[in-house]
Amino acid sequence: MTAQQRKDQTEIILKENNIPINQYLPLIEEESEAVIRPAADIAKRILILAYLNTTIDNRDDREDIIAYLKTEKLWGHVSQESKNFSLKIY
Repeated sequence: MTAQQRKDQTEIILKENNIPINQYLPLIEEESEAVIRPAADIAKRILILAYLNTTIDNRDDREDIIAYLKTEKLWGHVSQESKNFSLKIY
């Protein structure tokens, strides 16, 4: 199924359920272009984001959370953007 076919099919389902559609959304990549990541990589990303999300409200725990991610060898998987955000002082 092409990206356009997938979008058309999704829009039919949305219309049937009276869900508004943003007509300006672009097509996503073709299935043949999609990169399917291993479950372990997805799980790491979820853990990283969950822990870093807690640093937003728990600034006092920020250093402990970062230390934990380093201990669990997850800090190396944190994107530079996420590192910059988590280290930002409010």
